[in-house]
Amino acid sequence: MNKKAIAALMTLGIIISYSVPAFAQPTESELNKQLQQHQSEISKNKSALQNLKNKRQEIEEAIEMLDFDIENLMISISTTNSKIEQVKKDIKAAEEEIKKTEEEMQIEKDLFNKRMRAMYINGVDGYLNIILESKGFSDFLSRVEDIKRIAEADKKIIDELNAKKEEIAKKKKTLDEKNASLQALKAENEQKLAKLKQNKDEQAKLIAQLKEEESKYTAEISESQNKINSISKQLEELRKKPAPVVSASRGGSGLSVSASGNDVVGFAYKFEGTPYVWGGTTPAGFDCSGFVQYVYRRFGVNLPRVAADQATVGVSVSRNELQPGDLVFFKKSGRPVHHVGIYVGNGCYIHAPQTGDVIKVSDLSSRSDYYTAKRVK
Repeated sequence: MNKKAIAALMTLGIIISYSVPAFAQPTESELNKQLQQHQSEISKNKSALQNLKNKRQEIEEAIEMLDFDIENLMISISTTNSKIEQVKKDIKAAEEEIKKTEEEMQIEKDLFNKRMRAMYINGVDGYLNIILESKGFSDFLSRVEDIKRIAEADKKIIDELNAKKEEIAKKKKTLDEKNASLQALKAENEQKLAKLKQNKDEQAKLIAQLKEEESKYTAEISESQNKINSISKQLEELRKKPAPVVSASRGGSGLSVSASGNDVVGFAYKFEGTPYVWGGTTPAGFDCSGFVQYVYRRFGVNLPRVAADQATVGVSVSRNELQPGDLVFFKKSGRPVHHVGIYVGNGCYIHAPQTGDVIKVSDLSSRSDYYTAKRVK
């Protein structure tokens, strides 16, 4: 390579070195500004996320009430169906009884007609002959009395059968009216049930949408937090100071929790993620009261089946004295208790929420329908 080529290359290198800009390290002020910006974003996103969670909690509570109403309607429909089946049996029995009475009436009418034909075989003359052929006045009176007695007996039997038929017919009419009323009630309840299920499906769709929005905000919060962590490291390096070590103290009185309460909570945690199943009482699927009943049965405590009845047992506990293992109940104004869970501490409780959800831990403060708490042993 000649001297001119070498000189050209050196000149080119010098030109390139001056043409490439040098990227300066961000200053502490700039980093702090970025840090504040991301912290502000996190604060806004957390606020929006909490609003979404509150909305979802309200909808989940509404679904709990829908489940409660659906359960009661299904019980009502089942009871109505049983009554309808019984009324149908009663109607069938009445129809058979009417048929039997009509047959008895026909038999009696046939016998009456045979007797009449025997008496009046030759018309009125034959009837008169029976009387005129009597041997003496005493025989005459006897024959007249016999004819009268037979006619009255036949009439009495026919009248009794007619009365019986009318009574059964009235009974059948009443049963038919009752059946029509029950059928109307069944149709009305089924219509209500369909509407409740439709509302529940709509609410479930809203929950799905809210969860999707929550995921977006959670992802944005996570991204902002990663940036904050990165900026914090840069600031740490820039300041050339180690991060201060803060020792967190666990002082304070705290709650004295019985071992049995902790045991209950520990056992309940084993079912996190188990699907909610209406009427469920096994690990294959629980409803709210079925879950609580199953957990406490493990420790020899037999609780009633439904939440409203469970709320009547145990010792009442104020909200600020809750301990792990206590039962927490929820109800709307003017309505019976519709939901129950197990307090786990730190303002949280574990429960089987509603159809489409799973057993999970939720924040007690997010509930607007908290009612009372009970401690059972």
